[in-house]
Amino acid sequence: MIKYLLFDIDDTLLDFGKAEAYAISRAFSEVGIPVTDGLIARYSEINDFVWSMLEKGEMTREEILLYRFSLLFEERGIKVEPEKIQKIYEWRLGEGHYFIDGAEELLNELYGKYELYVVSNGTAFVQDRRLKSADIVRFFKGIFISERVGHNKPSKEFFDTALGSIEGFDRSCAILLG
Repeated sequence: MIKYLLFDIDDTLLDFGKAEAYAISRAFSEVGIPVTDGLIARYSEINDFVWSMLEKGEMTREEILLYRFSLLFEERGIKVEPEKIQKIYEWRLGEGHYFIDGAEELLNELYGKYELYVVSNGTAFVQDRRLKSADIVRFFKGIFISERVGHNKPSKEFFDTALGSIEGFDRSCAILLG
């Protein structure tokens, strides 16, 4: 019998692609980088690539947050400090939210019938702000973000640590969504 539902945030509850496009467009504009669809698409490709490196344990979170911009800027000949754009981008990414179609209704339907939890690899600062902006924190009994857990999702250590903190948790009664 299912008791626990574990939700990823990005592209499960909230549309990361829309949030990313908004945030990167705003960040580039703020530092004078001309925004084009091609530049946004290339950033997104690089961002996906470096996050996969994090998930494989090949880079640290701190490294990827700057490396994605270093790669893009080197490739495109852009002269902006990665640290500067990273701060602006992260702030803008946390500004708002865009629900995946039906996600808000799904949470309303499941709330009270199951124990709902968040499991995310996103940065804590951004995810906290997005969950608050979306007004969905109230649905979850626990929010596990890898930065706070101390291990990156999807590692066994992440899930052992996060789920080990849920009193009486039984893996056979859980479903991971996302």
